[in-house]
Parts: sequence; structure tokens; C-alpha cells
Amino acid sequence: MLTIISLKEPKLTIMKSTKFIFIFAFFICETIIGQKAESIRLRHTIQQQFLSNEFPSKNDKLNINDTLQLDSLFSYVNKSWKSFVKDSLINNKSNISVQALNNLDAYSYYLTLRSITGQNELNNDIEYHLFKNYMLPSLINDYQFIKTNPSLSNLKLIWAGSLSNTLGYGVKYYDNTETFRSYYELFKNLKVLLQSLGNSDNETKAYAAKLLNFLQYYDFEIETKKQYFNNQQDISFTYFITGISTNKYPKENVMPFGKTLIKFYLSKGENDKCFAILNNLFFNTTNDVLPRDTLSKWYNIVDPANGSKIYNETLSKFSSNYFKTDKRSPIHLPQKWNLILNSVSQEKIKNAKYILIDFWYSNCSPCIAEVPKLNEFYSVLKDREDLVFISINADFSHTQKDSSYVFETAKKYSIKFPVVSDNKQTNFTKQFNVSGYPSKFIINNQGQLIAKEDGSLITLSSFYDFIKINK
Repeated sequence: MLTIISLKEPKLTIMKSTKFIFIFAFFICETIIGQKAESIRLRHTIQQQFLSNEFPSKNDKLNINDTLQLDSLFSYVNKSWKSFVKDSLINNKSNISVQALNNLDAYSYYLTLRSITGQNELNNDIEYHLFKNYMLPSLINDYQFIKTNPSLSNLKLIWAGSLSNTLGYGVKYYDNTETFRSYYELFKNLKVLLQSLGNSDNETKAYAAKLLNFLQYYDFEIETKKQYFNNQQDISFTYFITGISTNKYPKENVMPFGKTLIKFYLSKGENDKCFAILNNLFFNTTNDVLPRDTLSKWYNIVDPANGSKIYNETLSKFSSNYFKTDKRSPIHLPQKWNLILNSVSQEKIKNAKYILIDFWYSNCSPCIAEVPKLNEFYSVLKDREDLVFISINADFSHTQKDSSYVFETAKKYSIKFPVVSDNKQTNFTKQFNVSGYPSKFIINNQGQLIAKEDGSLITLSSFYDFIKINK
């Protein structure tokens, strides 16, 4: 069994310390010229840079097979980070709280584990332990710190990566009383805090609203599972049906809980409720979210004698084309796409009917893990004249890295598809309102967004369905 003891001792070399002192000095310069909050806002950036430096990507990945190894790893990570804070960050004449600096944000744990293991999906025991003992406590610590002084600079300690990943794990692991209650309490309290900032200055109000959007995205799902967890299954059933039919329940999460509800009502002999769930799932989800063959099996489980007939009757009423043109303002397309790697002719882009876009950045573990699948997708798509696939790197908005860095990173991960490096001029990240990574979009040649009728996110599976529909 491979143990964490084999990792290097938690100390920084002079080169590493010098590098990060220089990085942090840049942030302090911004403080001196009047942007005092900037250094706190960028805490997650400093942490990600630190972790990337401590755990550079290697071919040989560490196997984490049990929670003791996970605890050993994060004991080392925390000790190493606090040592760096003490040696390089706390004597900087800025107003960053040592308490705030010492707290590794939730995404740092998520990023480290995936960088170390090279895996985007881990077994449930490891993931649950990661959420319960590291990600959730980290977000709770940040909330408690912000509550004492809800300034904009403190509010920006919570950023999209930490919040969305922690919320996502929270709705996935809802079957433990103590953990779910802690999670629900944080969700409710953070929501109240953010809503209370509605009368603040415009920047604070806007940032609070951005975080509120993440909470509201999971609102129906959390309430649904709370009722089920409290043995109020019929209320949970109503929440679930209402949520999926009004696009308030995250569609990518309907399958596991839908299955849970069906099993419960099947055990009670209430087949009518099972079919109500199945029919709502059928008409309010898409094939890439909930495969039709999976639904077919569920119909047969509920009614072995008539399930296939009921499924086929339902299928005959269902349209396979679930894409529509979004009514929002179109994206401003550049006259010339500045492709820095794996170039495609400007003429082809201009003449294409649709552009399929993937947003990523270098410190996003799920983004990097998806590269081989995107390479495969591009190989299927690259000869099409009506469709073009372009990846947009967002390193500039995260770590101010320039296109030369993006170029080397893309080569390092053997990216075969076209790469654009976002910058101040194009500002695609803001135009598309990207809030999480990886994020995928489809636009037509007029810059209009193509959305899914069920309101769910565009995924790689959506890309495959789209190119099949648009032959």
C-alpha cells in the first residue's frame, strides 16, 4: 500500500519562496495604489499557484485508497501552506487576516486530490470524506469569518469554484444526519447573509448576487432532499415533480434521486407515483442527462407486464430535437479568432453554421481530465464544414497568465483541438457569463446562444447529440 509518507517534507525551497514572494508583491502593489481588497480576493489564486508548484503534474499518480491516506495527505498540505503563509505572506503590510489566509478554500482540497490522483471521479467513500471533513468545514470557516465583517473584500474569499463544488457534493451526499444538517445550516445562513447585502454598494451587491445564483441553483434540490431525509417523502415527491417541471431542479442531478423515489414508492406498491415520476422525467429531461434506455428499464421495473408499451407510447410523443435558440443578446464574435494552437482557417469559422465552445483553465482538474475525451470529440467533428469546435482558455481572468503560458500548457496536455486564449479585448469569459469550469456553449454564426429546452447545462454529451441532430 502506497502511503503519503513518501511525499517530500513540508518545506519550501528558496526558489519557490522567492517565486511566490514576487507574485504576492504584485498583489501588494495593487493594494498600495488603492485596491486594498484585491489581495484578499485573490487568496484562491495564490493557493492554486502554491498547490500547482508543490504538486506539479507527473505521469506517476498517487493512489489514495482509504481515508487515512487522505487525512495524511491533507495534514501535509495544510502544514505546508501555513508554513508558506508564515514565511512569505503575513508580513506584507496588507489587511489580510492570518485566519483567512490560513484557511485553504474548499476548491484547494478538491484540486489537490485530483492533481495527486490524476482522477476526476473517485470512489464514494473518499469523496464523502473529502466533502465532510475538508470542503464543508472550509466553507463554514469562510462564512463565519465573513459574517463578522461582511465587506466586499471578505465576501470575495468565497469564489465560484469553492462554492459550486461544495454545494454539488452536499446535494450528492445527503444521507448522513449530522453532515446534512451542517450543510443545510450553512446553506440557509449563507443565503440569508447574501440577501442582506442587497442594499450595499453596487459591487458588493453584484458579487453577493453572483453567489446567490449558485445557492438558488441548488435550492429546490436541497429542499427536496431535506424533506425526504426527514421522512416526509410525499412532500419530497411534490418538490421533485415541481422542480423538474419548472426547471428549478438541476437536471443533471435528477437521475439518482429519481431512482431513490421510485424505489421507495415501488416498495409501497404506489405505482401511480412511480409513473408520475417517470413521465415527468421523460418530458422534462434530455437524452444526454437521462438516457432513454435507462428510462425504458425503469418503466419495465415498475410494470414488467406493460412497461415497454407505456414507454413506447410516451416515446412517440417526444421530440428528439431538444435544442432551441436562446433569446438573450448575441455574443459579439471577433472578426478574427486568435487561435494560438491547432489552428483552423478563419474562412471555415466564418462559414460554419454553428460554433461549439468549451471553456477551461489550467488549474481546473475536471477540465484537464476531460482533454482526452475532447480530443476524441474533435476527431469526429474536425472534417465537418458546418460545425467548428473551439476551446477558450480562461487563465488570463484567473491568474493573469498570457497566451505563451496557455500555449505551453495546451501542448503539455496534448490538446489536439483549436485553442483561444481569452484576454481583455475578447473578454469571452464575461460575454458568456461563465461561472464554472469546464463550461460548454453552442452559438450560431450570428452569435446567438443555442440552449436546451429543459434548461440543463450543455455537456459533452450534448455536443454529440447536437452534431447527430444537425447532420
